[in-house]
Formats: sequence, C-alpha cells, structure tokens
Amino acid sequence: MSTTAQALLNVMTTRLRMQESGVTNPPQSIRDVTKSLVSQLAALPPDDPIQVVVLRKQPLHAQYIQEQTGLVLAEIEGES
Repeated sequence: MSTTAQALLNVMTTRLRMQESGVTNPPQSIRDVTKSLVSQLAALPPDDPIQVVVLRKQPLHAQYIQEQTGLVLAEIEGES
C-alpha cells in the first residue's frame, strides 16, 4: 500500500499518543519504533510517497519504505 508521509504521520502520531497515554500497550520495542517513525516522517516533505509493506499479518511484520530512495524508515515486528 502506498501513502504519503503526511497521511502516515497523522496515523502514526495518533498511535503514538495512544501508546503514551496507555490506551494501547504494545511492547516497548514497538513503542520505540513508532516514536522513531513519527520523527522521521515529520522530517520528510508531506507529499513524499511511503510504501507500507505487510510481510506477515499474524503477528504483524511491516516495513515503512520511502519510495524515492528505497530506505526502510521503520520495521515493526509483533511478538507471537
């Protein structure tokens, strides 16, 4: 799935706030990756295309890739 840096930033910022307020309680490793991804997305041009690649659904394993450079901005891998 492809999206823009701004659209993904909006979603991930909401998720980060939920994690920080205790609404959701993922493992610390996922919280760290979420925080890092929000920071990286905030530094990109808003219309920069980002590819979200789901490698596995259960448990989740996804990569967030900057399309223009192929750089993996973040990789989230849930625990089984």
